[in-house]
Amino acid sequence: SAQGATGAAGGVTIQGLAGASAQHVRLTDGASLTSTAVDGQAGSVAVDADELLLQAATVSTTVAGTSPGERGGSVGLTASQLTMNGGVVEAESTGASDAGNVIMDLGSLSAQGGSIVSRSTSQATDAGAGGAIELSAMDIITLSGTDVLATVLGGEQAGGDVTLTAPEI
Repeated sequence: SAQGATGAAGGVTIQGLAGASAQHVRLTDGASLTSTAVDGQAGSVAVDADELLLQAATVSTTVAGTSPGERGGSVGLTASQLTMNGGVVEAESTGASDAGNVIMDLGSLSAQGGSIVSRSTSQATDAGAGGAIELSAMDIITLSGTDVLATVLGGEQAGGDVTLTAPEI
């Protein structure tokens, strides 16, 4: 995105050949998959992998729009195994637009020292709403020193719902 530009941001998708899941996706040492819109809809970011590693890396969407009703893009992660070590998964709004959702459909999640966030951070009274966070795992969700937050840090809108679904959490 460019300062002062308007319009929708593009999306980012990582997957294997012919629409299948990628075997391994490793994002490390400050790597970032991001879609950002200054004024307009933010694109979505999606990763579909058998094994996904976020080691001090970020997967995010951000919308800085000043128009209420615009929405940040969603972050969607699909993996048999997601390992987060200091990783950040985030859908954020820094203006009047609503934050996007974070949706994870996993076999299992092991997260240490990272964060999974959907938030609106504008201090203006017309700040957008926070998006929802939906984490589902067929096996186990393990969180250690990891924040899972759907928040609004300014304005009058509500944060989104947080839903964790797994046989063992």
